[in-house]
Amino acid sequence: MSTISLPKLFKNAKRATTIIKTFAKYGFGFLLEEMHIKIPFRRAKAEIEDLSLAKRTRMAFEELGPTVIKLGQILGTRSDLFPEDFIEEFAKLQDDVRLFEYEEAKKIIRQDLKKEVDQIFREINPVPEASASIAQVYRATLQDGTEVAVKVQRPDIKEIIEEDVSILYGLASLLEKNIPESRLYEPNKIVDEFSHTIQHELNFNEEGSNIEQFKRNFDKDEKIYIPKVFWDYTSERVLTLEYVKGTRLSKILNSPADPVRNKKIARNGAAIILKQVFVDGMFHADPHPGNLIVLDGNVLAFLDFGQVGFLDDELKDLLIDYLLAILDRDSQKIVKILKEMGTVDIENDMGELRRDLDLFLAHYYNLPVNRINIGELMTEIFRISRSHKVRIPTNLLLLEKTIVTMEGVTRKLDPEFNLIEEIKPFARELTQFRYDPERVFKKMIDNLYDFRSLFYSLPQNLKVLIQKLEKGSLRINVKNNDLEEVIKESKNARDRFSLAILIGFLVLAGSVLIAFDQGPQVWNYSVFGILHYFLALFLGGIYVFEKIFRR
Repeated sequence: MSTISLPKLFKNAKRATTIIKTFAKYGFGFLLEEMHIKIPFRRAKAEIEDLSLAKRTRMAFEELGPTVIKLGQILGTRSDLFPEDFIEEFAKLQDDVRLFEYEEAKKIIRQDLKKEVDQIFREINPVPEASASIAQVYRATLQDGTEVAVKVQRPDIKEIIEEDVSILYGLASLLEKNIPESRLYEPNKIVDEFSHTIQHELNFNEEGSNIEQFKRNFDKDEKIYIPKVFWDYTSERVLTLEYVKGTRLSKILNSPADPVRNKKIARNGAAIILKQVFVDGMFHADPHPGNLIVLDGNVLAFLDFGQVGFLDDELKDLLIDYLLAILDRDSQKIVKILKEMGTVDIENDMGELRRDLDLFLAHYYNLPVNRINIGELMTEIFRISRSHKVRIPTNLLLLEKTIVTMEGVTRKLDPEFNLIEEIKPFARELTQFRYDPERVFKKMIDNLYDFRSLFYSLPQNLKVLIQKLEKGSLRINVKNNDLEEVIKESKNARDRFSLAILIGFLVLAGSVLIAFDQGPQVWNYSVFGILHYFLALFLGGIYVFEKIFRR
């Protein structure tokens, strides 16, 4: 196979060369050869070759700077893809990057806020309090005396990241093309996810909006404190927040234990995050101890809202079912829920997945519930599922990372902490909400709209089907992975289709009767038309209730 010339593949061949040579330096030359990249490189030294693959990967990422460090931090959330030693090494990736000059920060503030720095701030400390791959944070005082934290984006970081992402896409494509084993990891999709995540983090207006939403969600909750956003001094590259004074949770974890205080902090932290997940459907996706400050009264202040996850009502429902299925060690229900999430390819062998899950869950059969680590269970189930080509939704991966972090921190604070007991009240509340009459009625109406759409599109779909039958071009693919399940699903689909046609007919007939004022009238509407609607609603309700209680 012909080799690849870098200038033909990458716009910035110099940066691409740096990336490639760095990976070669840490022992990945064999991959470059398999990818047929035409570039001279030195092989890794013996002492480097002796290190683990995970450690060498982390070292290469560190050397390549902000973009690749950020990629590694995001890969650290992909426990479904990478083994534990990789996840541990990715967790060590720190934003240990060079400081940029204060004059450059002043220039960005001036460009974005259209004012001189001394017009906005009475004083600002030119030495940053924190420096990360995307921004630096300065402590300052507004003209009215309010203390603030000013987050300023690195100069040209957006352009640098866009260039690096372009190179990563090229390398991902070469991996998928030349190394079949890499396709299981879907390199292009990994870069897609990274690109999507980093673009959100680069927009500080979006982070400010996240903070405001969290503030509204916890408006009357005294366990948590969310800093105020100063919108007059905030832009896409500058974020000005109220300065929060307190003790970093990371410092408390490294101090002599205070059991009473630590228990309160653990329960407050868990209650806050569980409310974010199960009530608000919007959660802080990076609640590590460095992002949490403990205030008087064990109140927790959250910092850095760049990574946020979202769960809609349906996903929250499925999440509760999923957690219950894990606790029940019910592999069949776990697979069913994964299907409902739309993450399972129709060609996947679900029997194999169930067997692997049963083998794993067997280790937990004799364990009491209070000794089960939910985060670790989720991590391993995601990893097994991924090995069977099950695609885990990004927000669930963020949630898994959040739960693992929360469970680890709370158990350091309080070794007797039991996450399952903390989840129970939220599970009860969500279950009650699931059967709330108003919500059930809304679901029924939504299903009616779906049935109506199906009915309206039915004639055209039938026409296409008949044309294919006439031409002999209709193809039916059958893959016998689990024939019994296929037959069952086929029967369910047939029943749903028949019900859809009946409901669609009732809605259409009712609409015609009402439109043409046929028969006796009530409130100026046809009685027969209204009856057709009610019958359709009744049948839709049966379908919705049957679907709910089958869970």
